[in-house]
Amino acid sequence: MEDLKKYVDKLFANYKESKEVRELKAEILSNLEARVADYLEEGMAYDEAVALAKRNLDTVDELIPDHKPVYVNRYRLELLQAGLLYTVVAWIFTIPLRLMSVRGLLVNNLLLFAVIILAVIFLILSSKKDESYLNAVAPVNKKRLNSSRKAAWLTWALFIAVMTALTTAIRFGSDIWFGRGVHIDGPYQFAEIALAYTMPCITIILPLLFNKACVLADKHEVDN
Repeated sequence: MEDLKKYVDKLFANYKESKEVRELKAEILSNLEARVADYLEEGMAYDEAVALAKRNLDTVDELIPDHKPVYVNRYRLELLQAGLLYTVVAWIFTIPLRLMSVRGLLVNNLLLFAVIILAVIFLILSSKKDESYLNAVAPVNKKRLNSSRKAAWLTWALFIAVMTALTTAIRFGSDIWFGRGVHIDGPYQFAEIALAYTMPCITIILPLLFNKACVLADKHEVDN
C-alpha cells in the first residue's frame, strides 16, 4: 500500500526524523493498513477504503510529545513585530552614542539599517490578509523552545560577565594590578567608560526574542 506510506510521510513532513518519529510512523502506517484491510473485507472498494482511512487521520500533531500546532504565520508576524520594536528601542537608546565615538556611530547606523529591513518585511507580511495564509498551521516543539530560551538567557548573562570583566581589565587593569586609585577626568571620560560597559547590553534583544517566542507559541496555539 504505497499510497498509504506516502500519506504517512506527508503527515510527518514538518517533523525532524528521529527514532521516536520513525516508530510512530510505523505504528500509524500499520494501523491504517489494518483499517483498509477491514474495509476491504466488508466489501468496500480499495480506493474508497483508502480514502476513508485517510479521512480518519488528517494530522499527527497531537500524537507527538511536546509538539503543539500553532497558527504559524500569525506567530511569525507577531514575533517579527516584537523584534522590530526591540530594535527601535535599541536604536533610540544608541542615538546619543553617535556623538561620542566611531563605534557608537557604527552601532547606531547598523541598528537603523536593521530597523528599516525589519519594517519592510513586517509591512509586506502584514499586508497578507487571506484566510489560508492566516490560518496556516505548523507544529512547534515547545519543550525545545523553552530550552532555547533558558540557553539564550544563560549565554547572554555569560557574555555580559565576560565583556564587563574584559572592559574592566582594559580600562582599569593596570590601576588594579598596582593598587592605584581609579581616576575619572571629567564627564566626557565618564561617558566613555559608561558607554563601554553598557554597549554590550544592547544584545539583550536576542534573549528577549526567545522569551517572546515562548509566549507567542502559547498565544497562537490552535487549541486556544
